[in-house]
Amino acid sequence: MTRLDVDVFAQAGELLVGRDWQRALARILAPYHPSGTKTNSLDDSLVRKWKRGDRPIPEWVQPVLAKLLKKRVGELEKMAKKAASLSEKLARD
Repeated sequence: MTRLDVDVFAQAGELLVGRDWQRALARILAPYHPSGTKTNSLDDSLVRKWKRGDRPIPEWVQPVLAKLLKKRVGELEKMAKKAASLSEKLARD
């Protein structure tokens, strides 16, 4: 990711885990770290440095975010179908 992609990084983090995403994203990214699984997470201060542009975002992060977002899309699609079905049921009853 380049400096221009810091905003995309932040948007991806927030979409994956919500408004206060840095710490949670550090935990999620840890198993994908190329040096092997970190203990419980990456240091969330590192994620904040990436967000601010103080440190470059490592190349391995971009494909991991793409994979995680694709998985999240599937989860949201399932939730949307379930919500639509439940909505229809509630409207009938």
